[in-house]
Amino acid sequence: MTISTSWFDPDKTIARYEFVGQWTWEEFEVAVREINLMLDSVPHRVDVIIDFSQSPGEPPRGVLSHIRGGTLNAPANWGGGVFVGISPFLRVLFNTFTRIEPKLSRRYAIADTAEAARALIVQRRAAQPGTET
Repeated sequence: MTISTSWFDPDKTIARYEFVGQWTWEEFEVAVREINLMLDSVPHRVDVIIDFSQSPGEPPRGVLSHIRGGTLNAPANWGGGVFVGISPFLRVLFNTFTRIEPKLSRRYAIADTAEAARALIVQRRAAQPGTET
């Protein structure tokens, strides 16, 4: 599989998708189910790092609709997602997404590295009372 899922931290407050090489929407759906099971296994807020740094190509068609669908169907304890290592094309799509779905876009951000994503998640939690964990 070219998409793996894992916990990013030992406290299980951040989960991570890692996209490697080319991948398909079928693989993505499997990974989403895995992340959702991970989130269902803990009672607290979980944010997600969506790491494309090892997937140099562009995503398959329909990326905005898949992101929207995944967002709307996420478990209640999903806090948000931070994209890492995305291409200029994906940045344009992200900016389009923020205009089309402003309410949903507040749950996403972009960072250059996984550690920068973690720092951004910590910062966002501090700015939202009651969401530290």
